[in-house]
Amino acid sequence: MALKQQQKNQVDENLKALDYLEGTGLLNSMKKHLAKERFLFISSGGTGHKLMKVLKENLERHVEDGDIRDRVKFLVIDTDHGELERLRREKGKGIFEAHELLKLPFQEARRTIAPGTMTPQAEAWVHPDLYSVTGGEGSSAEFAGMGAGAYRQVGRVHLSQRTALDMLRDYVVEKIRSLTSNQNNLDPINVFFFCGISGGTGSGTIIDLSFLTRYFIREFNGNVYARTRFRAYLMLPSACGFE
Repeated sequence: MALKQQQKNQVDENLKALDYLEGTGLLNSMKKHLAKERFLFISSGGTGHKLMKVLKENLERHVEDGDIRDRVKFLVIDTDHGELERLRREKGKGIFEAHELLKLPFQEARRTIAPGTMTPQAEAWVHPDLYSVTGGEGSSAEFAGMGAGAYRQVGRVHLSQRTALDMLRDYVVEKIRSLTSNQNNLDPINVFFFCGISGGTGSGTIIDLSFLTRYFIREFNGNVYARTRFRAYLMLPSACGFE
């Protein structure tokens, strides 16, 4: 008899564990705390953004809101302005705010690679046919805020503009300042870069983007830079959906 009662109690306990009215089971709202570290996640290009969105959704689902607010910052960078607007307008978890989105400016970028107006700095690395293969004298989607069209150098040309460099510096410094302005300012900072290397924006910017981010953090505060670690997740073509 005692054994049957024990079994019944166990069944009742198991059922109670699944009862959402008890705040457990399918609607378990228990969230975790982050380690005593800080994080800046930077994505470049469409594939990087997909990974960033999944990461943000999971953080919001499983980590305490206060930890995300104080210890985690996001920066999403692209030459495709429409893509960034779509990310901002989406519903549900993993939504990016306007201050997390950096649209690389395109207005003067194409002029810097045109014959007769190409800058000496660009002549050192821009392919001489880049201007012609992206439209020549006609219109060019690659230099109209519609993405880099899978041309790596188009992504790099966008990032190399003076306006883009100033914007990147301001965004990076603002994120780092925010991470170091509270009681967590002595904790290590982890900077992660996400991008695909089969398109134009991510593969065209990742090398300069990582170098510049390091430079801007060191320029902002050498002590903070000494406590900062840099890593990257680079998606190969198979991860990007290409055969």
